[in-house]
Amino acid sequence: RIIFADFIPKDQHLNRIQLADIYLDTLLYNGNITCLDALWAGVPVITLPGETYASRITASQLTTLGITNTIARNEENYIEIAIQLGSNKQFLENIRKNIWEFKMQSDLFDINTYATEIFLILKKMWNNYPSIHELHVEMNI
Repeated sequence: RIIFADFIPKDQHLNRIQLADIYLDTLLYNGNITCLDALWAGVPVITLPGETYASRITASQLTTLGITNTIARNEENYIEIAIQLGSNKQFLENIRKNIWEFKMQSDLFDINTYATEIFLILKKMWNNYPSIHELHVEMNI
């Protein structure tokens, strides 16, 4: 059964999402923060990475978390994973258990590591700016 729920404040949303059995990520444009909400709540997320950044975010999040068996290889596999999670209670519980265990050890929800990584990326960009700025392309028309 699929339930389409109304918009509610964030704190209520985080409580409500725990009631879901699975989260079906959208194919062309991933849920991103909404998928993180589901994972934080211990809800398995099924995704199918595409070719664009916007369609690969959730696969990256799941890989960082260490939960890769809900990343589909193709549309048929996406459906197979959804059916397996919906019909195999043991499989569903194992994924939920892994999410709860892995999220406390993963960098995905570690704000200090995240902030450090962002800082290092920005620093690297800043340090590379002069060399990028020096690139000069002349175009004659």
